[in-house]
Amino acid sequence: MSEETNAAQEAKKRDAALLQSFRLFQRATQENPRDSRSLFGLATVLHRMGKLQSAESFYRKSLEIQPDNVECLTNLSILLDDEGRLEEACCCMERAF
Repeated sequence: MSEETNAAQEAKKRDAALLQSFRLFQRATQENPRDSRSLFGLATVLHRMGKLQSAESFYRKSLEIQPDNVECLTNLSILLDDEGRLEEACCCMERAF
């Protein structure tokens, strides 16, 4: 098998795993919309899927419940930095540390 075929198969596996994670976290947040861990997990999956606007929304919802979550603040900071929103990204990082 060629490297290209292996890479394509690995990409399909990653995409399938992300979709499965998305569905699980989506169900968890529907069952308990105030669970900050589920909201953070959904945000992280959406971030990995490239759905930045939705990811930001779920990071922020998670932070409303658990405002001192360093990992969530860090991920949100990275997302904001990726979007060129440097001042907001810096504020999140300052809150994290």
